[in-house]
Amino acid sequence: MKGHYPCEQALAAAAFAVQKSATIVMGSPLTLYVEHAVFAILQKSKSTLTTQRVSGYEVILSIPSLQVVRCHIVNPATFFAHPVSEDEQVHDCATYTPEEESEIREDPIPGSMLLFVDGSSFIDQETGIRHSGAAVVRAEQQGSSDTLQIVSQIPLPPHFSVQAAELVAMIEALQHAEGLEVTIYSDSAYVTTTVHSSIRRWERRGFLKSDGSPVMHKDLLEQFIKALALPSKVAVIKCAAHTNQQDLISRGNALADWAVKEAATTSPNFSEQDEHTLGMMINRQQSATELPPPYTETARLHLRELQEQALPHERELWEQRGCIQSPRQESTGKPVMPQALLYIALEQLHLPAHTAKEYLLATLQTDWFIPQLSEMITMYIAECTVCQQYRTTDDIKSLYIAVGVAIPLVIFVNIDSN
Repeated sequence: MKGHYPCEQALAAAAFAVQKSATIVMGSPLTLYVEHAVFAILQKSKSTLTTQRVSGYEVILSIPSLQVVRCHIVNPATFFAHPVSEDEQVHDCATYTPEEESEIREDPIPGSMLLFVDGSSFIDQETGIRHSGAAVVRAEQQGSSDTLQIVSQIPLPPHFSVQAAELVAMIEALQHAEGLEVTIYSDSAYVTTTVHSSIRRWERRGFLKSDGSPVMHKDLLEQFIKALALPSKVAVIKCAAHTNQQDLISRGNALADWAVKEAATTSPNFSEQDEHTLGMMINRQQSATELPPPYTETARLHLRELQEQALPHERELWEQRGCIQSPRQESTGKPVMPQALLYIALEQLHLPAHTAKEYLLATLQTDWFIPQLSEMITMYIAECTVCQQYRTTDDIKSLYIAVGVAIPLVIFVNIDSN
């Protein structure tokens, strides 16, 4: 739960305590003292918790034998979790939001600069080439009339995804509004969710996922954080896309959509140095024509030979996925691993400890592009005699019912000695 609000951490701790005590309590009445209003937190409309996690907590904390009591007396467990600031000691859990997140508004700022942003990444159906770009449009309102002006059109390297392009557009808009009050409209749910829910949590986590790997678009998100501090006030609002209406917001969004398509289709050939100059690098910082630094020239030539020896249907699949030549790579810059090399890699990764499919999948996908990888791993494990001999027929399930109360492992029987 690192990176979540203190209120949400308390909610998770409460559910965890109920689960862990289930084997001891075994359905008996249980009173849980917690400093925060956990049921109010469950009903919050704005939360960094996923819907699945909230539903799970609600089920656990709603068992009939459980009584949740809010305790305002600070207990030692509070200080083990994190230092308690003054604004956290007395607050309303239903409305509490850290100060740095409450500064970003979700409603228009009266009299502010009005901007529309859009990012795009698509494949030309005729040429099979991917295009990416970002655009910013400004609305000028003068009395009863208004005008729209394209502020910025940015062609991007083809391996930029739609989400990365949307972040670039937002960064450009925030930089354009430096020192001013600005209201930014975007039709991207990813952007608005990132601004209002996710980005500060990721910042508190150091932009790392639970497994220690960096989050997607880490470098862009770090720039996004810095750009959010440039305007004096910021509002980011989600708008509907492709409405074909004539109101200002619909026309502004439509113009941004047109501008980004035009910018993307005029994309020049980007080198690695060009991307560094733009300062818009995503996690992989190499061009789409070069292998990552760990690969030597000898390895590059050997990989090319293995790719050339691949069967026709395998090479055809690579072409359908838009992989470039010499040696073949996917649009993100990941080299393509042929099946002949894949079986060698699976032997090295799987045989020493007979690791699970999930580990093999995550390890190989980190640095390689392998079409139909999941299916091939499944087939490989199915052919492993050790895995088939010692694999259990049924998964071991936890002896917990849905409400979180343990099923007793001992059956108590009354015996009459008479």
